[in-house]
Amino acid sequence: MPLLVTVVAIAILVWVCYQIIMTMVRFKDNVTKRMVKQDVVWTEHGVRVGYSPVEAEKYIDQTQNFMVKAWNLGTAKSSEEKRVRGLKYRKDR
Repeated sequence: MPLLVTVVAIAILVWVCYQIIMTMVRFKDNVTKRMVKQDVVWTEHGVRVGYSPVEAEKYIDQTQNFMVKAWNLGTAKSSEEKRVRGLKYRKDR
């Protein structure tokens, strides 16, 4: 009887270890696929990260759009808008 209990306990332990190893392998494969999609590759010397070059024109367009938005947000409103907003603000109080 004790031999049977020991064999069953070892079989359960082996099954749990097998499941842990299989989960780790699936996790590693998933991570590797995602990293390859993002152009990140493990090599024997470490991690190699690829990059996609940005065209100068697109970069300039993006930075100019940012500057225009910042400028528009930072400029003062017309005096009429200020007056109307001031009246609304006073009425709410």
